[in-house]
This record gives sequence, C-alpha cells and structure tokens, in this order.
Amino acid sequence: MTPGTRLDAWQLAERLFAELHISAGTHFPVALGIEVGKEEMIQPLREALARADLKTAEIIQKKWPFGRRWLVEAKSQPRPIIREEIELWLDSIEPTLRDLDAELITWVPLVPAA
Repeated sequence: MTPGTRLDAWQLAERLFAELHISAGTHFPVALGIEVGKEEMIQPLREALARADLKTAEIIQKKWPFGRRWLVEAKSQPRPIIREEIELWLDSIEPTLRDLDAELITWVPLVPAA
C-alpha cells in the first residue's frame, strides 16, 4: 500500500470517527482489500490470511487491459483503531502479501453505523 493510499485511508477513518463521535482506540473489525495478480496464488493467500486470523469474505475477478486480477476482501477480528497499532499491523501483513504476488490496496474499519 503506498504511503499516499494509507494516508487517504486514515483521513477517511478519522473523518468517519469524528462524524459519528467515536473515540480513537474503539475496537472494530477491519476490512482489507487485497489485489492478487495470479489466480493460482488465491488459495495460498487465503491460507496465509487464515494464519493471520483474517477471514476471507469475498473474491472478485477483475479484468485489466493486460490480463486478469483478483480482489480479495478480508476481515479481521475487532481491533483498536489506533494509528500506530494499525500501521504496525499492516506492516506485518504486507511482506506475506508481496511473497504471494498480492498487494494491500485499502483498509477500512467496519463501523456498523456507517
């Protein structure tokens, strides 16, 4: 995930929390959007996500001008939405994704009222 994309995700989360009057550190599940380049990497990715205590929610095939890609949506257990903790958590996940020809493209706290 690029630094700019992470910043955008944080700004969105912070704006949502402010609008809903939710304190930082409140626990919510986190949804991840992961892009996969090769179909044969989807099953190993699902297994790696399960080992990281992430549940695969959906797999969507996308068409690109130069082939196909897949969007894997995953969901975590509730975790405190604190910037430093989320950043460290995302940093811990990304190397595994890169090894599987996958890239974290977005994250968002799953706030029921949103």
